[in-house]
Amino acid sequence: MEIIYINSRKRGLKMRGIKLLILVVFVLSLFQLSLYSLITSRVEGTVIDKDTLQPIRNVTVYLFVYREKSMGRKYFKKTKTDTDGLFLFDDLNKDRYFVMCEHEDYLISPPRYIIMGRRNLSSSIKITNLKEGQIKHFVIELKKGGKVKGRILKREISGESGLKELMVHVYNVVKRRHESMYAECACTDENGNFLVGSLTPGDKYKITIEVEGFPIFRKLIDISKGETTVVNHTFDETDKTGVYGIISRNGEPIKNLVGGVTIYKMNTDIIISSYSISNTEGNYIFKNIIPGLYKILYSYLDENRNYHSKSITIEIEKNISKQININF
Repeated sequence: MEIIYINSRKRGLKMRGIKLLILVVFVLSLFQLSLYSLITSRVEGTVIDKDTLQPIRNVTVYLFVYREKSMGRKYFKKTKTDTDGLFLFDDLNKDRYFVMCEHEDYLISPPRYIIMGRRNLSSSIKITNLKEGQIKHFVIELKKGGKVKGRILKREISGESGLKELMVHVYNVVKRRHESMYAECACTDENGNFLVGSLTPGDKYKITIEVEGFPIFRKLIDISKGETTVVNHTFDETDKTGVYGIISRNGEPIKNLVGGVTIYKMNTDIIISSYSISNTEGNYIFKNIIPGLYKILYSYLDENRNYHSKSITIEIEKNISKQININF
């Protein structure tokens, strides 16, 4: 039998070497973590009222990652200001960011651009450059805006109820007269209430609400600084009527009218309008019209691309449909 002796001293040295290697790896990991914490940056700031210079609480502050080539933005982080108007974004790596603030009582703030360890943006954009590990404190001033709120109801024989999950669009008719984009929108709650904030004081806005089976509701309003405009409306199911008729030229029906028929409610600051096109028999119809004084505009293009139009003013009574035939 052969007996093999193991050198316990060599084995112990080997184990100590392994433990030392593990310790070195652990220390290096800690060093990397500490180095990471040193090279990341943070952005903090205070949001104040531009007029009073007082801090604003509960302002939603967004941090976006800026993408110049696509002119887009990627939502990154958001927070709210505390009672002193303070906000903080930490652990920010090398990238390009911008900060925006939002509060229903104030206008949305212009973006504040921040560069961290990357090349600058175009020279036309005001930039704050941050070095790695730097802390930047911004003071952001917000201007007071205006708000509009209200309640949208539907009246039936059984009674009234709020229209929930209804979109309310608020268009700025001063700045966006030739654009189809709306300034803001809101969705009614379960009781039919809505609120739209951050509207520019002094501008004129148009509220638009669509409910199936009713004419489109539109109302022009003025917005005042720091004030809330109230707009309530009831879509009345029990108070509807209609207008119908035939459109003809030289006694022959104008089929598939190129132009159309538009009806406007008059003598009110509420703009209620509907649009119709004649069918193959020259017939047109407006359903669910609220009683009142209306102007109806008829227009079409003939085969030579000449424009023709006529208009009439009529009084529409409750629960009575009127037939109005027009001959060009």
